[in-house]
Amino acid sequence: MRPNSISLSTKSFSEISLSPENPGNPYDTIGERHNLILAKVVPEICTSCKPDLAATAKAVTDATAPLQLKTPGDSYYDTVAGTVSLNTDQLISQLDCSIPAKEMLTELFSILRNSVKNSYGYSDLKGQIIQLENSVNTNGGLNESDKAVVLSACSVARFSSFYWGYSNPPVKSYSLKGITKWVAAATSDIAGAIVYRSAAYAADCSSYAYWLIVYSMPG
Repeated sequence: MRPNSISLSTKSFSEISLSPENPGNPYDTIGERHNLILAKVVPEICTSCKPDLAATAKAVTDATAPLQLKTPGDSYYDTVAGTVSLNTDQLISQLDCSIPAKEMLTELFSILRNSVKNSYGYSDLKGQIIQLENSVNTNGGLNESDKAVVLSACSVARFSSFYWGYSNPPVKSYSLKGITKWVAAATSDIAGAIVYRSAAYAADCSSYAYWLIVYSMPG
């Protein structure tokens, strides 16, 4: 995925819209496509059935086909369970990117967790992610590969949080179960984006994580 040429711009929280887009992120299409895939996959999941990695992979593949996205072969979805099972520190430590980039990814996960802890509205969450994106764009110590990893993750974080925590009725509740479901799904989304920078892979990670948590915490 190649970046577009739009530069990031600074916005105050009062100017942040409730929609997930940030036209200033040159990798924002990954988040948009990710949500398009999720919208087709999640309604098809049989959450009362035992979680099935092959079933989510097939659903994601079917939903991805109309978007004509280039993805690796079907076998790469086999790694989804491993990605979902890693905690964020383990995941980030294994990445082939600079220490500053890893620190920014750690901050991104912290922003997501703190948004739940402090009951932020979506505009505040989005605003904090955009601030991180601005710092990525202006950091002269990051190469283009580092920026691509962090900005792709930020895009998925904005779109995923909007889908799972703010716009998707089944997980909109701020009950303990509701919070656990959408944070587990959203962090798995971001993890998937970091590993392959693929909208399809990120969507598979989150839909599978969501299925796991809903199956173990019904209702």
